[in-house]
Amino acid sequence: MAQRRPTQATRIPRAVKPADSIFERTLMLRIGRSQKVVHPALTGLSTEFRPQKKASEMVSELRVRNLTGTVLLNVPPSTESIVDVSDLKHKINGVAGFRITDGITEDRLLLFHGECVLQDDVKIKTLWPRGGGHVELQLYIRKTPEDDVKQEALILLKQYSVSNKDNRILDSLASMDLISCAQLQAVVEAIFTQALADPANSEAYANAAVRLRTRYPQFPSEVDKRPITFHRVLLNHCQNEFEKTPTRVLQDREKEKLHALLKFIGNLFLQNMLAAKVVGQVLHDLIGIGSSEETPREQLVECACVYLQMIGDKLLNPEPGLQAPTQPLMHQFCDRLRDLKWAMPEEIQAQIQGIEAMLPHDDWGVLELQRRLRKKTHTGSRAASAVVPG
Repeated sequence: MAQRRPTQATRIPRAVKPADSIFERTLMLRIGRSQKVVHPALTGLSTEFRPQKKASEMVSELRVRNLTGTVLLNVPPSTESIVDVSDLKHKINGVAGFRITDGITEDRLLLFHGECVLQDDVKIKTLWPRGGGHVELQLYIRKTPEDDVKQEALILLKQYSVSNKDNRILDSLASMDLISCAQLQAVVEAIFTQALADPANSEAYANAAVRLRTRYPQFPSEVDKRPITFHRVLLNHCQNEFEKTPTRVLQDREKEKLHALLKFIGNLFLQNMLAAKVVGQVLHDLIGIGSSEETPREQLVECACVYLQMIGDKLLNPEPGLQAPTQPLMHQFCDRLRDLKWAMPEEIQAQIQGIEAMLPHDDWGVLELQRRLRKKTHTGSRAASAVVPG
């Protein structure tokens, strides 16, 4: 028998409510316009499709993922604070929680774009596709025997700085079983890394270097017959770190790093770990030593002032038994700063005046006489060179 159609009374009503309880916007707009009284909020709205955005207008992001696939960082293309891969690693180090306390440093972070590892000087803007879209980077953490040594040393150094210089922690640091020159270098790198990251405790890290000076083994050198010692590695690392200072105008982070490095080198000098000629070379590289040299950048003059304020007393009052007096070194650089004084802004002029106050009044009289004689001689030589024989 044929099935009867349900009557009006027995018809099953259709469900209007969507399964996800969310109405489609276009449908709601049409329902609203079908009413006799149009709601003011619907005035001017259309049900036509929106025009597609151009590729250049698409929202793009640079995503950094770890090995588990978790997104650690989203970087929009408009981020001006991130210039290159080195800056991006610094950002990751802060955001992702790879703190110095955990012993994970930026030099261990490796970023891959596909199968290509990105060098620190690669510009971030070169990674964005021309047609828009996202960029995916993969983060790896390098792990070698030297990295393990450096990580352990960093953790112990942090504990040492907050423990009121507990020598038992240094004993633990000195008892590390170093079997190669590379691992000895890793310990020195850890001391520098912590000193630059925590300049407030720079003196504590310099004190740690003094106490560790004779407690590590020596290793044969492949270059000369002199053994590679902790002190030798420390001196080489001082030079290498300072040579990394950019010749261009320093960014804020670079300036902070240079201040922290000079503070640590100064503390090493104050604790007799560095000779006066080393700090003299540092000052020479910052501001030069003669009036005929080019005027250095204001940032470097400011760094030199802070450096001299820190070590000036020891240069003027050296400990007995030194091979060479250090007062002339202080006089040379004070004289150089006096030549540069009026080419600097007021803040740096005030710093130079503070250094002038460190010298006895008689010393400034001698320096002023020497400066005038040097200027007179320089002027006379220029005039003589300008005379053309008749």
